[in-house]
Amino acid sequence: MPRQALSALFFCGVLAACGDTATNLTGNSDLSDDLVDFPGLNANALLAGPGGNEQGRWTYSTLNDAMYYGNVVYQMFYRHLGEPPLKRKIRLRVHYGNRSSQAAYWDGGYANFGDAYPFYYSMASLDLIAHEIAHGVLERISRLKPFETELSQDAKTLHEAFADISGVMAEYQNSGVIDWVQGQGFYGRARYLNQVKTEASAISSYLEYDDAGDNYYLRIGLITYPFYLLSQQWGLSKSYAVYIEAAKNCWTADTTLLEAAACIQQSAIAMHLPKQAVVDAFATVDIDLNE
Repeated sequence: MPRQALSALFFCGVLAACGDTATNLTGNSDLSDDLVDFPGLNANALLAGPGGNEQGRWTYSTLNDAMYYGNVVYQMFYRHLGEPPLKRKIRLRVHYGNRSSQAAYWDGGYANFGDAYPFYYSMASLDLIAHEIAHGVLERISRLKPFETELSQDAKTLHEAFADISGVMAEYQNSGVIDWVQGQGFYGRARYLNQVKTEASAISSYLEYDDAGDNYYLRIGLITYPFYLLSQQWGLSKSYAVYIEAAKNCWTADTTLLEAAACIQQSAIAMHLPKQAVVDAFATVDIDLNE
């Protein structure tokens, strides 16, 4: 890709790089050609799977995908926050680690994505990029700051639930279609946000809290399913705004899921939305807000 094409995508705050190269960047002007180097990738051939070039990748151009998706994610957050999502530009690293790496994570500065070859299509799907950037957003707008303070198990669940919901919002921003399956974009592990039991091992009720043990991912549905129900009444944008306000106002490093739900209720009331809708939504996961 010509440098001019890369530069044109910087206007809304996204920086994408291949492998480890982004670690040496010092500013927007530092755009060397090696940022778009794909070792072993024939840019004129579509690699559709294991039958393609064994040194290549599943995707035609993961870097191009990341630049496009990163801009969609930026626009989505700007729309709902009224400001840029992060203090700095969104920074994405793709083809990160060895080519079979299934890693996708936020490290406090970059969102990093492995290729997961030959297991999945790519870790750099739109919903996963939104998910990882959402961790940075939540770190900025709330007191859920994992790189500064140890988070409780429930606070970690809040982080993952908000990130999954943000993936739904990004998909909707991009296509106008509501996709409740987190991870569907890379055809790998998926979580179903339109049901309490988001994955096979997940719990289906707050009463089963202890069954999840230390795996806070298995409690995500206790936050995401009420969001799904609220969105059926209020729409995605209004429901997301309520969750954002809750995160800003009272989600902390030791917030419990019950306290988080109560905070969502308070935010809804402050936004002149019906309290009972929140009570009913969380009642479906056996979180009682009537007490």
